[in-house]
Amino acid sequence: MSTSSIRILTLALMAAPLCSLGCGSGTSGSPTGGAVAHGGSGGSAAAGSTGSCKIDPATIDSANYPQGLTLTKTCGTYLVDDIYVQDGGVLTIGPGVTLKFSDNTTIFVGQSGTGKVLINGTAQSPITLTTQYNPPLAGGWYGVDFFPGTASGSQVTYTAIDYAGGNWDGAIVVENALPAGTLTLDHLTIDNNDIADGAVPILMSDGSTTIACTSCTADGKPLTH
Repeated sequence: MSTSSIRILTLALMAAPLCSLGCGSGTSGSPTGGAVAHGGSGGSAAAGSTGSCKIDPATIDSANYPQGLTLTKTCGTYLVDDIYVQDGGVLTIGPGVTLKFSDNTTIFVGQSGTGKVLINGTAQSPITLTTQYNPPLAGGWYGVDFFPGTASGSQVTYTAIDYAGGNWDGAIVVENALPAGTLTLDHLTIDNNDIADGAVPILMSDGSTTIACTSCTADGKPLTH
């Protein structure tokens, strides 16, 4: 290759857009042909040709995502399995995002070390956490499980949690009483939970004092938990 050809190729590579998160379709590790949100210095993801994304790795900690992981509605729908937010990890889910979970899966928060979630939709653009089953099935996934390592300031607001409770516990499970201010639950709609098998909208697994959920409903009825 001539010197001039090498120079042209180098300039072309320098001008190409950079994306450390699997931009475009057919990204390695994405069976859906969508994008993959990879670890790095602060992650996010861009939509692939199918409008869906995967999260890889799905352990959100300070090693894999030093500046946390942010999911935006640019991806349309995220097809996910278990998600672990732990060991200093921070997961932010923005307005309008939809996560569809495979069978028997959970978002685990603070199970190891500390983990923080900021799952904040808006009235106009809520977040949806639901099952991958088509048609949807009550108990198609487990839900969100908060452990004692849940970091202060964690939030789940303006979010629809649908077809959860597959573990026969709750769409939201709090494993132990959390200090005041640790977790805010606000404007949640919890619908089609697996109540037939005993699942409840929100479960305090140790039987301790209930946690407040402001302006929340379960199957269209006010949630007084």
